[in-house]
Amino acid sequence: TWTGTFTPTADITDTTNILTLGTAYTDSAGNTGVTNTTANYSVDTTAPTITLNTASLNFVVGNIQLITATSSEALYYDGSLLVSDNKPATNITVTTSSSGTAANLEIVSPTSFTFEFTPAQTSDKLTVAVANTITDLAGNIISNIVFPIFAYTIPRAPACFPSGTPI
Repeated sequence: TWTGTFTPTADITDTTNILTLGTAYTDSAGNTGVTNTTANYSVDTTAPTITLNTASLNFVVGNIQLITATSSEALYYDGSLLVSDNKPATNITVTTSSSGTAANLEIVSPTSFTFEFTPAQTSDKLTVAVANTITDLAGNIISNIVFPIFAYTIPRAPACFPSGTPI
């Protein structure tokens, strides 16, 4: 009996794989080795991708914007399928860059969740980090998501005297 270590290539998903042991070896008594093939196995070293969607890419500083996050594959929390009835949203952390805050996370399905984003300052991107306990079935961790936005401040209208003359 012997063991070997196989390290799959990073960032690959392949459902059809076998290892074959050839006969180009001998045992300690000089006997030629026996050919053998493993059963099929799957390799998944690709992290899920997350797409963020919203009604508009123009965010007003201080106004709440609903963001929908959709994953390329089912998501898992601590090894269990992520669904609204078995993993409360309070166990999952979504943080954003310094450009605003995230709140009211809601699990929609194993591949989708929503949260509210409130921009705090003008910015050209929203960076979302999901707690590293969120993975795919193979345990690949979701990386940070960068979403292009345009957050801006609405200028206040100038004050006027009753006569209509601007101050």
